[in-house]
Amino acid sequence: MDAVQFGEYLHLIGFKPTRCDLTALKTLLTRHMAALPFQTLSTVLGEPVPIDSGSIFRKLVVQRRGGYCYELNLLLLDALTLLGFEARPLTGSVIPNNRLEEAGARTHMLLQVTLKGQPWLVDAGFGGLAPTAPLLLESEQTQLTPHGKYRLKPHRDGLVLCAVTGAKQQLLYTFDRQPQRRIDLQVGNWFVSTHPYSPFRTRLMAARAVPDGSRHTLLNTRYTLHRPDGFRRVRTITDAASLLDVLRSCFTVSLPQTDGLSRRLQQFLDTHSDGDAGTQSVRGEGQVQEPHV
Repeated sequence: MDAVQFGEYLHLIGFKPTRCDLTALKTLLTRHMAALPFQTLSTVLGEPVPIDSGSIFRKLVVQRRGGYCYELNLLLLDALTLLGFEARPLTGSVIPNNRLEEAGARTHMLLQVTLKGQPWLVDAGFGGLAPTAPLLLESEQTQLTPHGKYRLKPHRDGLVLCAVTGAKQQLLYTFDRQPQRRIDLQVGNWFVSTHPYSPFRTRLMAARAVPDGSRHTLLNTRYTLHRPDGFRRVRTITDAASLLDVLRSCFTVSLPQTDGLSRRLQQFLDTHSDGDAGTQSVRGEGQVQEPHV
């Protein structure tokens, strides 16, 4: 980002630079995640996902389309660097089905930010389970964020990030603190955006965390509003017009409503329908359990 683009970014998220301290980092992450949603629409539609700074800025800030981990965290990395924070990218492996032994390739990107010699995990790109506050990397204690509790556990030469709900823990991803080059990120991004076995090619996912502690999530045809008191409203989406409306109103994703786009989205919905139309309201303890990554 150049100086003009940086100003546009700060205006979009509503952040005024102060000092490079933990309070500023928390505020920046909260504003970034509220204004810039996670989504996999581009990969589902078979569109390329370039991760150079110019392309990311154009898609996320100018077009307001949102993105996934590489886009969201690289934009945040640019902002952190321009603000004067010490930050660098890391990569990790997503843990499916809470089975650590099934962790895949290093295709998730996150950030390490160092403040007064202490390293913090910062991740704006893990969808419906992304921690909405920095997490102290050198602590095994449960850490509270506006949208739930998390814990970092040692594993081999690295760490496992867990979401904590009562006595239960959901394993999210494993990672280490090995520095990553830009080419490493490009390879991971190429895999998740193009490989036929990548879940990003077949799952329509979106997530947005808002400052009041609520989260909006979307998995294929199922939209869910998660409130901090445990209330959930679940809605099944069956038509492209409703999907575009939800993406715009709940996730702030701006898309042109063209016949071609509507037709492709309708085809996707028709092949991913769960057959349970309507809206349901439920209440229960727990963080978001959607497999957004």
